[in-house]
Amino acid sequence: MKRNLVFFGFLYVFITGNIYANTTFDPPEARLNIFASRTTSKISIDGQLSDAAWKNIVPINGFVQQEPNPGEKATFDTDVYVLYDDNSIYFGFFCYDSLKANRVVVNSMKRDFGDNNDYINISIDAFYDKRTAFVFYANPYGAQGDLICIDDQLFDMDWNSVWKVQTSITDSGWIAEFEIPWKTLRYENRTTDQTFGINFGRCTRRINETSSWSPIPRVFGPNNMRYAGEIKLYNLPKPSTNIRLQPYALGNINQNTTNSSSAKDNTSTQNLNYGGEIKWAITSKTVLDLTYNTDFAQAEVDEQINNYDRFSVYFPEKRQFFLENASAFTPTFYTHYQNQPFYSRRIGLDDVGNPIPIVAGGRIVSKTDNNMIGALLIRQKASDYFPATNFGVFRYTNNLNENHQLGGLVSVRADEAFDSIASVQNYTATIDGVSQLSSSLRWTYMVSGTKTVGKNNGDGLSASSWFLKNTNNSVSWLTQTYIMDSYNPEAGFVNRKNIIYHAAGTRLRWRPEWRPKNVRTISPAIYFENYLNAKNQRYIEGIYTLRPFMIEFQNGAIIGWAIDYQYQNLEEDFYPLGIQIEMGEYHYLQYYASFLSDPSRRFAYTIAWRKGAFYDGLIDRYRFTLRYNIIPNISIAGDYFLTSFKNVGVNKIDLDVTLLSSELVLALNPKLQLTTRYQWNTANDMQNWNIRFSWEFRPLSYVYLIFNSNEWINSEATYANQNMIGKISYMMQF
Repeated sequence: MKRNLVFFGFLYVFITGNIYANTTFDPPEARLNIFASRTTSKISIDGQLSDAAWKNIVPINGFVQQEPNPGEKATFDTDVYVLYDDNSIYFGFFCYDSLKANRVVVNSMKRDFGDNNDYINISIDAFYDKRTAFVFYANPYGAQGDLICIDDQLFDMDWNSVWKVQTSITDSGWIAEFEIPWKTLRYENRTTDQTFGINFGRCTRRINETSSWSPIPRVFGPNNMRYAGEIKLYNLPKPSTNIRLQPYALGNINQNTTNSSSAKDNTSTQNLNYGGEIKWAITSKTVLDLTYNTDFAQAEVDEQINNYDRFSVYFPEKRQFFLENASAFTPTFYTHYQNQPFYSRRIGLDDVGNPIPIVAGGRIVSKTDNNMIGALLIRQKASDYFPATNFGVFRYTNNLNENHQLGGLVSVRADEAFDSIASVQNYTATIDGVSQLSSSLRWTYMVSGTKTVGKNNGDGLSASSWFLKNTNNSVSWLTQTYIMDSYNPEAGFVNRKNIIYHAAGTRLRWRPEWRPKNVRTISPAIYFENYLNAKNQRYIEGIYTLRPFMIEFQNGAIIGWAIDYQYQNLEEDFYPLGIQIEMGEYHYLQYYASFLSDPSRRFAYTIAWRKGAFYDGLIDRYRFTLRYNIIPNISIAGDYFLTSFKNVGVNKIDLDVTLLSSELVLALNPKLQLTTRYQWNTANDMQNWNIRFSWEFRPLSYVYLIFNSNEWINSEATYANQNMIGKISYMMQF
């Protein structure tokens, strides 16, 4: 324990010493300006910039690098044209490059594609609060993406809005032409003359370079609106009624099969269903969402995970209704997903991810320059195994000033009486905040309490604090968390209770002059995590990691090596994958190494290896992933994960566990795609298929055809479930 405290003190001194090194720069006092041109001519969105209106305006340019050489001129500049009329604002981009079509880097045709593509993006602060960015981006093949970013740290990645983009490729660069309706931006009804914050960003992935029109320090994201420029707009139309109606109809055939030595059982059900959602922008800053008979058939399936530690597994939300505006209900403090006072997967899903019908719900979010108010109400239908349940969440945040924010969250889960079980109500109340102590030092904190009515447990507290220092040269953190055993947010997520948690670390971003030309960053790191029993203060777990070697190459490839020292003090027997490990103290070392190839190449792969002791035995873990883009329209991906246990546990178990997944994506264009995914897990003898056809036949209107197949085996029988779904949704905007 003394050595642990000495190490903690050493690391704390190392971090706090680093805190005083600040290599970022402050936002500019005088912002770059754009004076956009109003047009009465019709603009054809065809990716050509051939309309006469484009010829009559002078483009802006002069992009500067964010990576790899901040502040230097972009290797290839970008011309930006801006027009607007009574209906929309239009952006035209000519992205200069010395390329032909076969040198453009496009690895995905999906909406909201990832970073390993060439792309151009637009960040618009329509509220002009220097915090909120409406972001629109596209790659050279016309795949589009959009999101809402708040304070460069909270992201609504699944905000999908109505807008258009078309692209084309020439020998001297590529062109993108955007049309963004004013209804999509939802600007404030202040005056007909408006000033928006704005910035433009570009990724030239072949040389792994990002650049922007208004410079941004490389430690921040491209949508940090404190560093944005301004655009002046005159005689804008006043915001009008903005209602979006999206009904759906669905047909479902479901079949269950059980095969055992004694019997064979088949059951089949068919049903038709309907429902839909309404989105009403009551004002530019207040949006109401209503949902009836909510369906998530098109959501991606969860990845299978084998859990080898004592933590609950956190599965990310993938359902559109809960993803949109999710940041409005997320406290500013979170780290390692240890404690989420509200976790939307508690609604409409059981503990293993099976759907529970949702009857109806509503969500309203209102944002002003100084505060945000959000409320969510959902009713979950009763089933054979679960009672009818009502969920309510209320969120309030106040921007005390530009650098400090304080918020509160209250969530309620009310389970109605069910068979002989009485009704139960669970309440969670949370206060949280964030303070930007300097341009690179952030402090976030949270205090949360729970109370349960109808059963004995559930009255408890948790508290967390997190300091993050983020500069061009390093990132450092110091975290402390306290969670009582009785803390029980039943509409939230806690991966471990009855703990006092300490964590600290620092990672360098070292770019010495002597490094080879193909090396971008050298990133050695040291960090640790400690867990104490909150009741008796016993030291129950410690993980100390030294990563002396990690190199990021200019093309995005990464190679690294590290060593872990782990201390485990089991207070009761532990059963990872059914292997019994006896209570007691364990000390052991593990080593791991990994190599990630250039992820932008058509053929990309990752190799990862971990080896060492595991409690009283040994463990070897190997992971190999690959992706091959035959052409941008066709991609194949695979993930092979092998874990080998030797002489582990009371019974000295030897066990090999394989987890395999593969995916094939066929995209005729960004609107028409077929995805096939297969997973196989030997830990539970489970394999499943998910085949999904999607066609966006008009903006945000879809046809889905989905086939799901699951099969698993235990000592008694083989079980199979097959599900076929046809779904159509139609979006209307008024």
